[in-house]
Amino acid sequence: DPYLKLLISQVTVTDLELLAAGQLEPVGNNWPPIISLPEAENYSFKIGSAELTENFKMQLDGGIIEEILKTLSEYDADLIEIIGHTDLQPMSRARVSNLDTAAREFFQKNANITLRAKDNVGLGYARALSVTKHLRENPKLQDYTILPYSAAQMITPEGTLTKQDDNFTSSQLRRIEIRVRRQNK
Repeated sequence: DPYLKLLISQVTVTDLELLAAGQLEPVGNNWPPIISLPEAENYSFKIGSAELTENFKMQLDGGIIEEILKTLSEYDADLIEIIGHTDLQPMSRARVSNLDTAAREFFQKNANITLRAKDNVGLGYARALSVTKHLRENPKLQDYTILPYSAAQMITPEGTLTKQDDNFTSSQLRRIEIRVRRQNK
């Protein structure tokens, strides 16, 4: 059971002894917080694009990397997950994707590839790839594993599945989320 293995990796014998003696109170779920970068707060891409703006790069290089490092340290984590989210707007059927053929090459330092997606799943992934590549180039994060994912238009900022009658604006749904955790080794 992967959840049991994760729990075992997070709890020490000393913690269990203190808890059994009534000297340690469990607090919350002890999961690291999600760092959310919503478009509504200027963490934005051009419509339909996965290219990082200069402003977004500066924000990543500034306080965001420091917040990631602080969270990694607090939770003894070594894995950073970048999740791209999109809004509910369908993409043009005429678009052509290059993600199947270009995603790996995109991570090469000298590769000058513009990622193109055909649908929201691909767009969320392409945006996560762009943020992942940018973070991987920062020397402060060289010792960490950074992985890109897409949640497309399916998950709200509150962590529920989207519904047509949700009260979220498109700019709230369009976001990058950064999560940290320990690898299961």
